[in-house]
Amino acid sequence: MNAVLGGSTLSSDASTALVISASSPDVAIRVSALKDVLKNAGEIKANGNESFLRDTILARLGEPDSDVAAVVLAEENRSTLEEVLEAQEILRAVELPVRTGDVAYLSVVLPYLTGPFISSHSHLADEVVKTVFWPRLLATKANSKLDNAVYSSLNGSNLVKTHPWLKDVGTAASAEGVERISQVVDTVARNLAALPSQQQLDEAIAFLLEQIAQPEPSHFSLLVAIRFAGKVEKSRRVEFAVTVLAALNVEKQGLGAFTSALATPLFDDAGSLDSTLLQTVFAHPAVAKTARQVQAATIVGVVQAVHPVKEASWTWLSASSSDEPALLAYRTLCSLIYRVAHTGSSTAGSAALATALLSTLFTSLVADDVLSFLASLFTSSSPIELRLSALRDSAVFIDVLSSANEKKAIDWQIVIPALVVALSDSEKKIRVEALKVLEKVRDVAVAKEGTKTGSVYGRDKFYGASSCKQFLPAFAICKSSTDSNSLGG
Repeated sequence: MNAVLGGSTLSSDASTALVISASSPDVAIRVSALKDVLKNAGEIKANGNESFLRDTILARLGEPDSDVAAVVLAEENRSTLEEVLEAQEILRAVELPVRTGDVAYLSVVLPYLTGPFISSHSHLADEVVKTVFWPRLLATKANSKLDNAVYSSLNGSNLVKTHPWLKDVGTAASAEGVERISQVVDTVARNLAALPSQQQLDEAIAFLLEQIAQPEPSHFSLLVAIRFAGKVEKSRRVEFAVTVLAALNVEKQGLGAFTSALATPLFDDAGSLDSTLLQTVFAHPAVAKTARQVQAATIVGVVQAVHPVKEASWTWLSASSSDEPALLAYRTLCSLIYRVAHTGSSTAGSAALATALLSTLFTSLVADDVLSFLASLFTSSSPIELRLSALRDSAVFIDVLSSANEKKAIDWQIVIPALVVALSDSEKKIRVEALKVLEKVRDVAVAKEGTKTGSVYGRDKFYGASSCKQFLPAFAICKSSTDSNSLGG
């Protein structure tokens, strides 16, 4: 039947038997027939049955059986294999069975791919890493024997020697259990961050983002992204954090989509992934709760890795089209963090995730210039609930900072113009909340009456150079003034 469909005819009963045996449901018969097919490949081609030869080899490559694989990939048969099939066809044929094959099968196929195949087709090393090995690099309790076969095939192989992503992975995998996950993830992340050229780094980041954007992103890709965010050069971290949050579609889905009802630890006090989270990944990788935890850790991890951009400080109210892309990206990230932290925090788990994001935002990314940042939000065209949150947080910040130093008072006069802008808002709720902030300014001023003024908050910085002239003259508050220390000054 194969020969006829291929456009040729069979000349003998022996040929007919070979065709039938080659696709027999019995593995032993298929193996025997495959040996005969490969042994007589030249004769089969000479008789005009090349399509039968090709179809048979391709079919046997596509089944996850170790006995079959041992024959078709045997050293004495490789020349025939590569005469009949292109290298890309061989790789595509084994891609699926590698994902489902048992230890015996992997122990045959993977060493072939990392050794002889790569030696002959080094230009396909990148594809082998991405399609065959990347999906199998996460160690799990249930697949420990399979994982051993994967890592053993890499250790000292040509693939590891030629592909920078997998350098030292075989050595890192010598650890056991949760420690193996940590070591392998750390090694791959370090390799990616140390790529020698900008193009290689861009390609690695693009691949990571592509994996993260999948409907069900792999735990390994997410864990590598967390570690990579803390290892890549600082100038790339803002952009990476923004793109990871976009790939996970965080703003649209809300934090509730990435958390369970109860809060779970994500990072330890040292900033490393919490051991219980890694243990969950190791023991229960297929559970939906595990996926949400790893994604939540990724959201927090890429944000925590960002270092403050010094040039962005106090620029929240002075944005202009001439700003550097790095400053715009930084402001975009900070505003995004604030928005997502105030969206969908209805459970203890989502509230804890929101708190973790806001903690990083206000203790690292936006520190001295918190009120300037909040003013950029409550005077913007953002949704009303977000603007109300910014006003409420402003009142809390003023209260907390005023109480921090009992001996010296803080003069809040520079904040007043932004609050006056909020008082003119068309939304009554915004006006009411702005009045509450003004009342808080008044209350802390009265409470500190008679106390020496330590500083004028945000003087010469709050509105930025391009905005100072717009706001301050109306209140007789000038950047050059040095004699006004009171609220009414």
